[in-house]
Amino acid sequence: MLSTTAAFLILFAQLGIWASARARRSAAALLLVLAIWTVWMIGVPNLASHLARWISPVPPAAQIEARKSELRQGDFDSYIDYANACWAIDDLYVAQVDEQARIAQTLSRLSPLANYTYGVSALAGTGTADARQFRDQVIHWDRRQRRAGYDWKGEIPFDPTRLSFAQGLDEAAPDMVCLLLWNAVFFTLGLHAFARSEIEEEL
Repeated sequence: MLSTTAAFLILFAQLGIWASARARRSAAALLLVLAIWTVWMIGVPNLASHLARWISPVPPAAQIEARKSELRQGDFDSYIDYANACWAIDDLYVAQVDEQARIAQTLSRLSPLANYTYGVSALAGTGTADARQFRDQVIHWDRRQRRAGYDWKGEIPFDPTRLSFAQGLDEAAPDMVCLLLWNAVFFTLGLHAFARSEIEEEL
């Protein structure tokens, strides 16, 4: 986590060095960095979420509940058959939500802020993969208990498992690589800008 944070902070230094080499005045360099920061760090993640909703739309929850309410328990041989039909609707909805979230996460990785957020969250055990695993475990546990006809008045044991550190590291790896690549890009751009400015001064 400290290494990921260091890579994120160093990127800002690289960005500032590049802007200083490109602009002749410090005020112009500051405005350039501010404009890039606003678009890159704030605009890109927000645009990614809007694009994800457009590419993979998800029906509203009220529509899902209306579809389930159209099912009548009396039309099924047992409560479990009725529950399975409702759960099939729920599974389709969850799959659509996951697909939209996956697209949004992929597109937002064009922003270093998203890279940092996703990377550190995965390393801390609070990332999207951890949330999906916990949700799936709750769903499976709940359905298993209902199929078994569990007495809901008593204490119900639930022991969720967490992703291992290796799995969290695998989840964070793409974002950590992206941060390193952004650093390499702006380091190269900074060197090129300094070399160009030196040549122009000599001429």
